[in-house]
Amino acid sequence: MIIGYPMFNEDNFDPVVDGFGKRRGFWVHIPDDYDTVGITEKIPLIFAFHGGGQFREAMVAGKWGDYFDQNIAFVIPLGEPDPCANNPLETQWTQPGFGANTTPMMDTNCDPATQVVDSFGDTMTYWNASLPGTFNDVLFVEQLRAMILSRFPKLNANKVYATGFSSGGGMTLSLLCYRSNLFRGFSVVAKMLAGDSQRGDYIWDGVNQTDRTVS
Repeated sequence: MIIGYPMFNEDNFDPVVDGFGKRRGFWVHIPDDYDTVGITEKIPLIFAFHGGGQFREAMVAGKWGDYFDQNIAFVIPLGEPDPCANNPLETQWTQPGFGANTTPMMDTNCDPATQVVDSFGDTMTYWNASLPGTFNDVLFVEQLRAMILSRFPKLNANKVYATGFSSGGGMTLSLLCYRSNLFRGFSVVAKMLAGDSQRGDYIWDGVNQTDRTVS
């Protein structure tokens, strides 16, 4: 039991290590009747991504935890601090677009190529699609999806869904754009929709190709 719900955590599986060398955290809920229901019809799987600055608990209590008594499996990954952010404790999802304001200091692990200057002269991080670290979390989710489906063969690989709140919605959009072949459907909650950009990445609302930062 985790926070009062029947779930596995990352310690019950082989380590999943991302492109930054970090062992990633996640929770997995498998329905109680997995062994019986999975005989006649494979069980759908939902990936649920928390918002920026939140933790896995935010996607369980009072939200998806209410569906744990149904024949649906859940994976709830944990974000990691953006290596370019000031706050080393604030969880985020690394994806194409703006990260946190990094003025006046920048983490030494941050790729200098992520630095751009906004219209106020402040340094911002911008993970554009050409930077290797941009797809760190996309690759993490891809690896995690494969491992979970292999470990639980009665889950339906053709009915895997992704949903996310706020920054987690941005992560869901990243999967829609770059790994749509791995998911049946997507649900984005409370996330600003992005404009287009001459750099080929989606970005935060209010910034478009006329902005010197991204054009």
